[in-house]
Amino acid sequence: MIKKNYKRVVLILLLFILAFLLVNYYRPFKAKHGFFDFGLADSGSGMISIVIVYFFLSKKSMSFLESLKLACLIFSLYLTQEILSYFSPFIGTFDVKDLLYYFFGLVIVFYFDIRKREVFPEEKMH
Repeated sequence: MIKKNYKRVVLILLLFILAFLLVNYYRPFKAKHGFFDFGLADSGSGMISIVIVYFFLSKKSMSFLESLKLACLIFSLYLTQEILSYFSPFIGTFDVKDLLYYFFGLVIVFYFDIRKREVFPEEKMH
C-alpha cells in the first residue's frame, strides 16, 4: 500500500517538474526561436495539470466508472473555466488550443489509467 502511494506521489512530482520546465524554460525558448509547436508551449501545462489533478484525486480502489466520472468532472471544470474566460477577462485569456489540450489530457488519463481499471473491482464485490 505504501509503495503504491509512493509511486503516485513520485508521478505527481515528476509531472509538476515537467509542467514547470514547460512553462519556465521551453516556452521562452520557443518564443525566442519562433518555431511552430502546435501550441504546446502555451497550452501544454493545462494538459499536464489535468493529469496531475486526476492522479491527486483518484484512488487505486476506484472502479472504471468511478474513475471515468472523476476524469470527466475534472475535464468539465477546466472547460467551464476556459469558456468563462471568453466572457470575462478577469478569469483568464480564452484560447481554443487550451480546450484541445485539456481534451488531450483527458485522453492521456484514460489511456494510462482508466482503461486498465476493472468495471467491478474485487474488493467491492465481497
